[in-house]
Amino acid sequence: MHISKSEWLGVAVCFGALASMPNTVVKNSPVAMTTVKADTSYVENKSYGVDVSSFQSTDMSNYAQNGAKYAFVKTTEGTWYTNPKASGQVSSALANNMMTMSYHFAVFGNDAQKASAEANYAVNASRNVGVPAGSYVVCDWEAGDGNNINGPVEANTDAILSFMDTVNANGYKPMLYSGAYLMRNKIDTDRVVAKYPNSLWVASYATMGRIDEPDFEYFPSMNGVAIWQFTHNWRGLHVDGNINVLPLSKGGVSQAPSSVPATPSVDINQVIASASQSVAQKEQPAITSTTTDTNQDVPFTAVGRVNYVPGYGIMLWGQPGYKNALNRYLPHGSRWKIFKKRYINGSVYYNLGGSQWVDGKYIIIE
Repeated sequence: MHISKSEWLGVAVCFGALASMPNTVVKNSPVAMTTVKADTSYVENKSYGVDVSSFQSTDMSNYAQNGAKYAFVKTTEGTWYTNPKASGQVSSALANNMMTMSYHFAVFGNDAQKASAEANYAVNASRNVGVPAGSYVVCDWEAGDGNNINGPVEANTDAILSFMDTVNANGYKPMLYSGAYLMRNKIDTDRVVAKYPNSLWVASYATMGRIDEPDFEYFPSMNGVAIWQFTHNWRGLHVDGNINVLPLSKGGVSQAPSSVPATPSVDINQVIASASQSVAQKEQPAITSTTTDTNQDVPFTAVGRVNYVPGYGIMLWGQPGYKNALNRYLPHGSRWKIFKKRYINGSVYYNLGGSQWVDGKYIIIE
């Protein structure tokens, strides 16, 4: 989801849990170009939505015509950046019958005091651009722009809850967005959903190409998920695509259990149905002799090509496993010599020389 404060989209979202899966066939089905007449205060489950920043236009009509019933608009980052298009995007989303909410890119890391300050900044900006009271204001907690994701899990979670508490105290509904890998490894999501049930918005992609419809065999099963971001390029519109697995309302997620079974997935309104077992199997790939998690370097020489989104890039890391972001990006389609690799939690990371690593799921070996 993240666009940097200069609005250059390039941070690779952390989706480690699905890295070893093969790419799926993209479903590019015809789309009827009619605006969905959605209630702007309620969205039924299994509905599509988008999230936008200044990278996208202020005109949201095309998303609505393609079936989006809700929109998350980036309003802020840290305590210094406000999206100059936010007001126009909010107005257009509401005019197109889309339930309209906001998100804030966090840079507070594990600092609870800074988290509260950022939440106040986000809430004020959301009010100013017309996000209706009682709507979601989301904490987007991921790598990039100096956000430290490598603090202790409990401290990370304390800070995130501080943000969410401040949002709640100001009359908006808190939600947490992050990648599946970070939610499983860097955040105590059990604490989050215990306080704010069904408040998780998780990102995890089956492939980095265009996806029109989500394949629930790749759903990242975990407790408390309300929304799944399943693609970076929904229906060829170059916008993040999401599907809510629970009904959404301006006052929050509609009534549902405070805890959702992890396996089978979120069995709310039979969203996952019979696919849940294959989800569990795919999320825990068998470790073979070629993918042993030794956490040690394995000699490997090859040329790899970046396979991301045209016009964007992937983050270069100082250490494998999304550690020590170098704030440098390798553009889609560029080719690099690989010197070694390392397996961590079933995911492969490639070394490009020295302390320079990339996530292997974005690399095609030539």
